[in-house]
Amino acid sequence: MAAEPMFAEERQNKILQLLRKQKKLLVTELCETFGVSPATIRNDLNDLEKQGLLRRTHGGAIAGTKINFEPTSVEKDVA
Repeated sequence: MAAEPMFAEERQNKILQLLRKQKKLLVTELCETFGVSPATIRNDLNDLEKQGLLRRTHGGAIAGTKINFEPTSVEKDVA
């Protein structure tokens, strides 16, 4: 579980980092990783899908085409 609460943007950035490594993620695993509810993770995944950064699947997500090429706005700000 996450040590401290994080903003949705931070969590979504970490989800994308995990997805780059693993190519697929499950909602249940993300709930355990971040210590949040399935509804919160589903909202995060839906938001990221709307941005074209991943593709939602039943119970999780897989890497979308943009994930390998375009850094998120949070990553751009850090760089």
